[in-house]
Amino acid sequence: MDQERERSGGSNETAASDDGAGPKSDSRLRSAALLIVVVLSFPYIIHAQRMGLNAPYPDGLSVSLSGGAMWPSNATANFYNGSEDNVNTIYRVLHSSAYGPQIWNELTSLNLISAGVDNYTQLQVAEYGKMRYRTAVQLQLGLRYDYPRNNWGWLLNFDYARLSARGVFLIDATNGTGALSNMNRYVTCPISGEEERISIDLGVAKRFRMRSGFDIGVEGGICANNTRVANNDMQIAGRNYNILDLWGGSEPTPYSQEYEYLNQGGIGYGVFGSITYGMTLPGLSSLSVGYSAHYSKIILERYETFAYQQLLYIRLDWAPRML
Repeated sequence: MDQERERSGGSNETAASDDGAGPKSDSRLRSAALLIVVVLSFPYIIHAQRMGLNAPYPDGLSVSLSGGAMWPSNATANFYNGSEDNVNTIYRVLHSSAYGPQIWNELTSLNLISAGVDNYTQLQVAEYGKMRYRTAVQLQLGLRYDYPRNNWGWLLNFDYARLSARGVFLIDATNGTGALSNMNRYVTCPISGEEERISIDLGVAKRFRMRSGFDIGVEGGICANNTRVANNDMQIAGRNYNILDLWGGSEPTPYSQEYEYLNQGGIGYGVFGSITYGMTLPGLSSLSVGYSAHYSKIILERYETFAYQQLLYIRLDWAPRML
């Protein structure tokens, strides 16, 4: 049974194997992101040494721009798996008169289901998959004010990331109503979701200068975030279907009226902390490589929980008085 569940029929097998989800893919993406950060930062380090290591520490107001790889917790990813407890369900589309007959016809024509499943209402989900977020790109625009002499300051950051969750679910090819004939017991179907996260960080920062001319920085404070659900799609027999609830909780029909989509996310809050390794450059406030972690409440309908979010990034700070 377990071996059969790992297989799929028709074109769905290829689509599922290319979804990039899973620990191995995340590990490769994380390693690649770390390598990119190191490679991109190396020329600037050499440049800083050539320009001199005695550049004055910046103070006053500075503007920062950063970008990096973000790894969100999977604690809320199952919001997109289409289960019956979710606000967006697979069955709302699978058993609807608007889409069900088409899905059943395509599964039948591709010989993915047995003759015992003789109409779309008999299509059953055998197992809902465990969803995982992919590594995402986060961009950040920030303001910072450093006080002279003591290297303390405060910061205000605006962060943006678009997250993608991936997984699969299994459709029972027979439901116990017919014998298998050169087909798999289950049809594997990819399912995905996308969301936008915008967060605001407010905190304090401290730099510790090293004799080499480099510095180590620590930052911490409070944060607020807003999550917006962008889409929730499933793929059956190579065709995509949107399972977002656009029909007021009812099953769609050929005559159904679509309602205006209401965001299924919301506003959360939490704390964050960062550590950076950087340098002061002539004409620039600083260049740094950093790691930060947010522990905040993520709001997705029926999935409201505190979760970690990690980021590895490169940041440039410009001090207007030095430009």
